[in-house]
Parts: sequence; C-alpha cells; structure tokens
Amino acid sequence: GSSTICPKCETNISKEQVGLERHLGFQCLKRSKAVQQRIQDIHNQAIQADAEPNLLLLQEIQALLTHLIGMLKKSEYKKQFVEEGSAADRKYNRLPANFSDQYLTWVPVGYTLQVLESEKDNFPVIFDVWSQVVEKLAGPEDLQDICLRLEKELSGNLGSGLVPRWPSLAFDPAMLDPPEPDILNKLEAELGWTRQVADLSA
Repeated sequence: GSSTICPKCETNISKEQVGLERHLGFQCLKRSKAVQQRIQDIHNQAIQADAEPNLLLLQEIQALLTHLIGMLKKSEYKKQFVEEGSAADRKYNRLPANFSDQYLTWVPVGYTLQVLESEKDNFPVIFDVWSQVVEKLAGPEDLQDICLRLEKELSGNLGSGLVPRWPSLAFDPAMLDPPEPDILNKLEAELGWTRQVADLSA
C-alpha cells in the first residue's frame, strides 16, 4: 500500500510524503535524547555541506555496519583495530577502563554476523543497531543529559564562532604534591577558617 507503520511509535506513515527512513531518522518521537542529538548534528552538518541529511545519516549507519561486521568476522581488521585501540587507551589515561573494547567494538545484543549481513538493506533494523551504539557511546544514563547539554552548548558556540579562549596552563608536577602542614596552617589562618577561630577561643 501507500502507507506503512513505524515499528517504534506505531504512527501511520505515508510512503510518498514522508517515507519510513525519514520518519524513523528525523521525526519519530520514540528516539532517545542521545539519538535525537546525533541526528540534529548530522542534519546541521548536511545543511552546512549542502548535502541531503538522509544520505548523510545512511552513510554513517553503513560505515558503522561495516565496522561491526568486521568485528564479528574476527578478521585482520578486528585484530588491527583492537591493537590500535588498546594503544590509544593507554595513551589517553582519562578514558574509562578498556574503553575501546567496552565501547568501540561493542555490538548490540542479538545482532549476529548473519543478522547484520542479511539485514544490511533493512533500514529499521540497521537504524536500531546504530541507535543502540549511539546510546552506548553517550555514556551512563544518569550523565547523558549533562553531556548532551554541554555538547549542544559547545557545538552552538563553535558554530557561531564564539569559541571560549581558555588560558594555557603549563603543567607543574609539584601541583600533585600535598602542601606542607605549616603552609596549610598559615593559609587557613589567613582565610579565617575554623582552626584559627578555635585557637583564639582556646
């Protein structure tokens, strides 16, 4: 027929006017906040590049699919990716433990190699895979709102040319050492903290 049902929100969609791909990607109200934010980023990038947002989204999903299939095939691609990922994890020590292994090689539950290869042209299926990976990379649920808000604000600032100018800070290893007790006592006294008050009242 000329209409179809969205598998997420069960809205009746006109194939001619909207199409399932556009609805799922850019309109469906059942998308998570992390997915909506990523879609908005893709839409903005497409507008700036004078490209079709649908096409840009599809290219990103297909790139992810190629990556996940490479992971599941236990190919040379996976071996090289894991090795380089582990090296990067060691270099950037503020990342979560085993970041590459836990996040960048993660495949959503239930999506086997056979499923991904047989459903690679089924948009609702591959969009679901991509959405789950986007949500995983967005971080823990309780921090997602904060991260998304910060990312949105920073993206807005960068887009408008209002880039914050933070002063450069030369790292001094001495900053890691705890101050000497007598220096700490002197500072507390100068600041009028409780230790000084306690001494005066004694």
